[in-house]
Amino acid sequence: MINKLLPLYYWPSMATTIKKFITTCRQCQVMKGYRPKTPGLVQPLDVPSGRWRDLSIDFVTGLPKTDSNSDMIMVVVDRFSKRAHFVTTSKTIDSQGVLSLLFRYIFGYHGLPSTIVSDRDIRFTSSAYAELTKQLGIKLLLSSSNHPETDGQTESVNKTLGRLLRTYCSQDHNIWDNFLPLLEFVHNSTYQAGIGSTPFEVDIGYIPNEPLLDTDNVLSARNFSQVQLTKHLKAITLRTKEFLSQRKEVMEQSRKQTDTDSV
Repeated sequence: MINKLLPLYYWPSMATTIKKFITTCRQCQVMKGYRPKTPGLVQPLDVPSGRWRDLSIDFVTGLPKTDSNSDMIMVVVDRFSKRAHFVTTSKTIDSQGVLSLLFRYIFGYHGLPSTIVSDRDIRFTSSAYAELTKQLGIKLLLSSSNHPETDGQTESVNKTLGRLLRTYCSQDHNIWDNFLPLLEFVHNSTYQAGIGSTPFEVDIGYIPNEPLLDTDNVLSARNFSQVQLTKHLKAITLRTKEFLSQRKEVMEQSRKQTDTDSV
């Protein structure tokens, strides 16, 4: 929250005030679940090579059916920028339907990826899905029961999306899909420590204008020439790769230290 307020406001002891407000907010305490640390050792994936080249996919299920007969969300996350797309669908969708949604909402805007990380949902293990992705040159990385954390990034986004849905749609169970585009914008415009920025900034170089806010001084694509925007995106790419590499090193060092202590 503080990263969203800092560009617009400032007052003494700002961080302390915000923290106190959140810890005493009744809605936050009711809607947000307890998140303990995951037991066991973390096995990090390789650092992604660029934007929308390495994706992770999962589904959010157990949702009430809307007026448009949607009861499931397909979550697609770019492993580099952490930008996510939330696509409404239904539990009856098969592997062909998943591929249709990927072409319509992901590949059509961002191109074909090199790898896709997912769990072993029946939609991802079908022969039709595997054959078509192979023909497209996409490598499938499926998690196993021994290493479910492989798809941990999308699982984390799913938990965040679940909290947002409970907070904003608790009284509108039959139209939660109408809120989904706004929730996607909120997620992609929120600062993430893992990349030291927001997903929007890492992916496109700026945060699109937010409604009802003073955006005169907010970074916008209109402030850049084409050359300046290209240089800005290159700088963001290098910075993000450094952030991701550092986090991977920290995770690997922690794992090695745990192995040493156990000997």
